[in-house]
Amino acid sequence: MNNSAAFPTTNDTVSLIEDGSQGRPIDFYLILIVDDNADVHEATRLTLKNSRINGRRIELLDAYSGDEAKRFIEHGIPFDLVLLDMVMETEDAGMKVAKFIQSHFGYEPAPAIVMRTGQPGQFKEQDVTDSIWFDEFILKSSITRSRLIDVLTRRLTEGGEEASTPL
Repeated sequence: MNNSAAFPTTNDTVSLIEDGSQGRPIDFYLILIVDDNADVHEATRLTLKNSRINGRRIELLDAYSGDEAKRFIEHGIPFDLVLLDMVMETEDAGMKVAKFIQSHFGYEPAPAIVMRTGQPGQFKEQDVTDSIWFDEFILKSSITRSRLIDVLTRRLTEGGEEASTPL
């Protein structure tokens, strides 16, 4: 479902974040799905449905373009992780969003970024694996439920206390 509101969501996640920012402990990881393909959003939601990582539930927000993702970041929503499509409105849209996220946070801890693509042939493997703009790169064709959970667990755990501290 593509809700084109300023902050598209299918649940009350934004309200939960606002409540949490007033000192209430947050018991979930907040993940932003950035992809121009609605089927990818739906598949990711189905894959992660009822999943827990480190005992915490997963809340998902959706952005269907690089610009939508940037608005979420600019609004200050504290994502723990971003699942980011590399090719969206342009061939390098995902890379531009990753650079934007990293530069937006500067020296502050940024959310982990997992870059995904369905067009692996468009990129030189060495350029992708050497990138400093994201934490992990996975091919959409290789994603299984267990692999996605493994990647998310690793990236959310590597964030240490930054990824699990209340807002």
